[in-house]
Amino acid sequence: MFHETSYIYVASSEWHMQDGAFTGFWGGRGSYPQGPWDKEFEGRGRFSNAKLYEISLPNCKIHQFQSPEYRECSMRHLISTSHHQSGTCKMGPLQDSGAVVDPTLKVRGIKSLRVVDASVMPN
Repeated sequence: MFHETSYIYVASSEWHMQDGAFTGFWGGRGSYPQGPWDKEFEGRGRFSNAKLYEISLPNCKIHQFQSPEYRECSMRHLISTSHHQSGTCKMGPLQDSGAVVDPTLKVRGIKSLRVVDASVMPN
């Protein structure tokens, strides 16, 4: 439901610069899925007398509490995936343009960075 292609981007060849990752968790559409979940539970069993308490979310104060915009903002700041994010990358000789790391595990195009886990394996 929330998944889409993920990618990692590199902002600089310097190891200390902040890079980022797009997990696709929110689908990249700028909105959480408007779906049956938020209406489905209204008026049902144990949820019928439930009260929503406003918690302090500085980034969401611009929205009215319980509005769709507030719900989306709070979800973006409070919900995370429980999956272990992982991936693999190709190791290859210097002449292999598709390889991410060289035979000594140095990441191509990034200064002072090596991959030192099982995400890269030789053939």
